[in-house]
Amino acid sequence: SEAIVKNIVVSISKRFDKQHGGSGKAPKFPMPGLWRFLLDNTAVKVDTPVQHQIHLTLEKMMFGGIYDQLGGGFSRYSVDEYWLAPHFEKMLYDNAQLLSLYAKAYRQKPVVAYKNVVLQTIAFLEKELMRKDFGFYSSLDADSEGVEGKYYCWTAAEVTALLGEKESQPFKDYYQVTADGNWEDTNILHLQQDAASFAQMHDLDQATFESYLQDCREKLLAERSKRVMPALDNKVIGSWHAMTISGLADAYATFPEEEIKVLAINSMQLLHQDYAKAGQLHRLLGKSNGVEGFLEDYAFSIRAALDMYSITFDEEQLIFAKELMERSLSKFYDEPSDLFFFTGTKHEKLIANKQEVFDNVIPASNSIMADNLLQLSTLLDDEGYRNMLMKMLQKVTPLLSEQPAYLYQWCSVYATLVFSTPEIAVVGKDAVRMSQQLASKLPGRYFMMGSEHQGTSMLPLLKDKTAINGKTTIYVCFNKSCKLPVQSVEEALKQIELAVV
Repeated sequence: SEAIVKNIVVSISKRFDKQHGGSGKAPKFPMPGLWRFLLDNTAVKVDTPVQHQIHLTLEKMMFGGIYDQLGGGFSRYSVDEYWLAPHFEKMLYDNAQLLSLYAKAYRQKPVVAYKNVVLQTIAFLEKELMRKDFGFYSSLDADSEGVEGKYYCWTAAEVTALLGEKESQPFKDYYQVTADGNWEDTNILHLQQDAASFAQMHDLDQATFESYLQDCREKLLAERSKRVMPALDNKVIGSWHAMTISGLADAYATFPEEEIKVLAINSMQLLHQDYAKAGQLHRLLGKSNGVEGFLEDYAFSIRAALDMYSITFDEEQLIFAKELMERSLSKFYDEPSDLFFFTGTKHEKLIANKQEVFDNVIPASNSIMADNLLQLSTLLDDEGYRNMLMKMLQKVTPLLSEQPAYLYQWCSVYATLVFSTPEIAVVGKDAVRMSQQLASKLPGRYFMMGSEHQGTSMLPLLKDKTAINGKTTIYVCFNKSCKLPVQSVEEALKQIELAVV
């Protein structure tokens, strides 16, 4: 019922830190999946308290020291409640999920700083965590030369020496650099306001000030590159690599820059090739050590394939997703419990094979599989997958109101079934381009499908859809019941808004 979803949101809201963002006190961890669930389910209601809280959190994080103000990318967590002092370790799975979150948030509230965070984080991933063959490494350590944060922090004297006595002052004021420092006698760069507000307060021309900041950042980055870098964990873990592909797909759906799409396609191609070559998903581009793949490797790889389909309409991605789902069912699914085991049938026998149900910083593998079943059952019109999904939800639903913050991905699946979720079919020669334009305006959940060549799709929901008069046509449907076809993004958005609100 809708009441259950509303009660879940209220329950989670009680833990909000309404001053500094996030939930509770220190330490504070980014919880991208939880916040994305809340965004998805407040998207159609403008300026709700929940929506405001999530945007407050995103602002505090991107202004804080947990975000690398020079090089982009987020650290693992903040040791204080202000998001100022991070544990400086940078994890791939955090940055992958935060790509999705900030991209989705931009669709609700088009803040330029959100876009900057997305593009800077992608640049960080490419520069510091990506192999030449498009595999993504796992993490960067917190310390270098035995000192945590040494690579990232600055004294006021260092900044002055690089930029000059007079020239450095606006930079130091903007990034809160002081002679005493704000962390162990050094400074973690962080902000109190955005560049536009700072320029206005100090009677500066905004464009000139932003150009000045960029020049200063480049000088500090050049100097930072001379330091000893934190150690790199060079494992390419299947699930984390797949999360990054999903993050790139969400970023492209919001910001249609061809470079992002190409990067996502190349990274997904690596996943296809490595799976075909090695028959395993856990350690890409390396030795599997006999581990064929855990449930989370399959779950996030399926999600990545579905996300790539939504931005390319390449049905090979759907075929791959279905293949991985069928293999997951044979390797991990336990029919008596209606849930998936974390390790498969070919793994070493354990005393107790766990079933991962509770979501944490990374969503539980079972909740991601439930979401995958939801998407596949909708796109492929597969009742078998739908029935399997409903059995999984029946197991978990009694817990949703008790511990919703640790079942947020289940809550997202549940809410998608409860509320009207648009199924959007786009058919015609401009299907991919028009679907991207539409996706960039949709703040909540949706199912996107389409074809540039009508009549050739494997999807049942596309078989009776045509490009009317040869012009690309959009069909907005809810529970397989479609509204009148339209031929502009604006008309489709009106149909969606009228149906959802």
